[in-house]
Formats: sequence, structure tokens, C-alpha cells
Amino acid sequence: QLRSGNLDRPSRDWSHWSAPLSGKTGGRTNAPPARFAQIRATLKGTPGGVSPELDSSELAYRMQNIAPVLEDIEITLPDYKFPAANPAPTTPRSPAAMTLPALGRRVVSTPGLDTGISSLTYAKGWIGARWSASDENGDPISFDVFIRGGGEKIWKPLKSQIGDRHYSFDSTVFPDGEYRLRVVASDEPGNTRADALTGEIVSDLFTIDNTPPVISRLRGVRAAQGLDIQWHADDALSVLKRAEYSLDGGDWLLVDPEGKLSDAEALDYTLSVTAAPGEHTVAVRVTDEADNAAVQKVVLR
Repeated sequence: QLRSGNLDRPSRDWSHWSAPLSGKTGGRTNAPPARFAQIRATLKGTPGGVSPELDSSELAYRMQNIAPVLEDIEITLPDYKFPAANPAPTTPRSPAAMTLPALGRRVVSTPGLDTGISSLTYAKGWIGARWSASDENGDPISFDVFIRGGGEKIWKPLKSQIGDRHYSFDSTVFPDGEYRLRVVASDEPGNTRADALTGEIVSDLFTIDNTPPVISRLRGVRAAQGLDIQWHADDALSVLKRAEYSLDGGDWLLVDPEGKLSDAEALDYTLSVTAAPGEHTVAVRVTDEADNAAVQKVVLR
């Protein structure tokens, strides 16, 4: 017989004992669904007085399916990409290794939380995301990734049925602007389609910026000790990160903006360079936080 309940010890809230099962191969009971169960076996001796022995008992059960949970999502730095995404399994995969439980206990495999890899390679224009997900039933999970621009209402699919917990894409196919990613997790690889459940998470706004800054008002004049150079730079979406100059094709050297802080989308630069008499070419380069660079030059005779 079997009874069940939701407390970890039998109490008045538990169900009554089920009808006895007497078949040699067992059978199904009418105990209601619950978190805990208890088996009771009634043994009867033979006419010869031989005491019966209970060797073992086994209970088969099916857990109620619980939707997968996405705990966190992170947009990675621009211009880096993850390795190619692996497809989701169509059937539950066996673990690559297993640990035997204590003698007499059965093996139960529960995949741990996997947030994906952390190694990326440089790829101009690419952007990525990684997320953490778990499933209380231990089901394998597949992921679908969607994107939506600021002010848009419809999610556009990027990639379906990913087995990894990370994904990267070529952002140059999208206009510059603000976007969000949406990741939908499904436990269908471990359940029938009718029983499969989903969970989802939406990222914070992030910026796609593949347009370099604009350099304007670049001019140079002769000074007592060489050259005085001035220019202005601005960017539509990103803060200006770095400015450099090169004299006559030499190495790039850093330049501070006026005020010394590279903290804005529009900055002015003033540079004094020591140079001998004669013709000189000064090139200036400005880079924004998305690693887009603009270059201009001025020739002084």
C-alpha cells in the first residue's frame, strides 16, 4: 500500500493508505500527487511456518514539470564574439562522466548551472550576450534569442534552438541605436511538446554603434617652436575614448582633450608639436567607446 503527503513526515494531512497491490509485478496506486510517499508492506507466512522476507521495494513516479528559469543576462563588450553556437540536443544527453552514489542508492543525474564560456575572440562589429539558466527537473534546455530596437514592438528572431548559454551576432546588419535582447528557454528537449514549458529574460538596453566619430575644424599654424594643432570631434552615440596624433607618419601618440577628461560625446583638442622648419603632415585619430575610429590630416608648409 502507499500513501502520500506534502510534509516530510506522515501527519493528518497525508492521504489514506491506498488499496493493496498484490500482483507479482506491482501496479499503480490511487495515492494523490504529493512531495513525499510511504510504502507499507503486509507479509503473510506460509502454512509451513516459514517467515517471509522483504528484499526490496521500488517506487516509480513522475515529477511535475517545472518551467526553466533564467536568472541573469549580460551583454558583452562590442567587437568580440563567442565560438559558433552549438545546436540544442533533440533528446536528453548522457553526462560525460558520472559519480556513483552510496551503495544501495540509485544514480540521479542533475545538470548544474552553466553560464557558458568566458573566452571571446576579436571580431569588429560583433556583439554578444551570455546568460545563466536552470531547470528544477534537471531537463536539458534549448534557447531562442530575439532582438528589438528601442521604440519597436515586435521581437525579431536572431537564433533558435541554441544549446549553449551564450550567443554573438554581427551587429553591422542593424542600424545604430539602442536595442534589447530576449532569451526564451524551453525544456522541450526533455519533454513532449505538450508538456514542455518555457521561461524568458529580457536584457537592459544596450547600444549598437558602428559609425566612427566626426572630426571637424582641424587646422594647424606655425608656432615659435613648431606647430599648434586644433580640432573638434563628436560622436552620435558613444563617449569619445581616445585621441592620438602622428607627425610625418611616426608612431601614434596620445592626446588629452581640453579639460583632460575623455568623458563626453563631443570634445575639443589642442596640441603643440615641436617640429623643424619645412613641410609637415599631422594626422589625428579619434576613437569612441565602441572602438570606431576616424582619421584626418592637415599639411603645413
